[in-house]
Amino acid sequence: RNGQVLNSPMAVVIQEMVACEVSGVLFTLDPVTSNPSVITITANYGLGETVVSGSVEPDTIMLRRKDNGKLVMDSVVVGTKHQRIVMQDSGGTVTEDLDENSRNESCLSRETALRLGKLAINIEKYYKSSCDIEWGILDDEIYVLQSRPVTTAAAETDNEIKHEFDAPLQCENEYYTVANVG
Repeated sequence: RNGQVLNSPMAVVIQEMVACEVSGVLFTLDPVTSNPSVITITANYGLGETVVSGSVEPDTIMLRRKDNGKLVMDSVVVGTKHQRIVMQDSGGTVTEDLDENSRNESCLSRETALRLGKLAINIEKYYKSSCDIEWGILDDEIYVLQSRPVTTAAAETDNEIKHEFDAPLQCENEYYTVANVG
């Protein structure tokens, strides 16, 4: 299903909970257009639950891969984030309201966003696939919490299906067919 093996081995991972100051989700392609030259980062203060659940509108940062291999900041949209979830010393989590300054500024600096982008490219190269990565930052240290392949990138749009035969044939030995041979 969705490009993944149905009967695949499984592992159980037990990891320490990281009391992230900032966290979020990163796609090594544009999740809307599947453009592989765009890296999309969504982020909020605190634990990543607010970003993953959609309970706040996170900051959205778009990085662009240049032909020379460099990453550049393409755009920053500061979300109307109003809350964060943080760990309690006694265990569990608590939701806190953000102050006005935090609401109106990006929770990631340009440098940190570019560091995340470079790390994501290395993960993508290792797995040889576009990735959906959950990450967190504590004391300027980036923690990769989870990485999985993007499974929706190859889906054809309605427009692509509608116009799939619009291109001319490249030579006289090419033929179009929609015959079902199975």
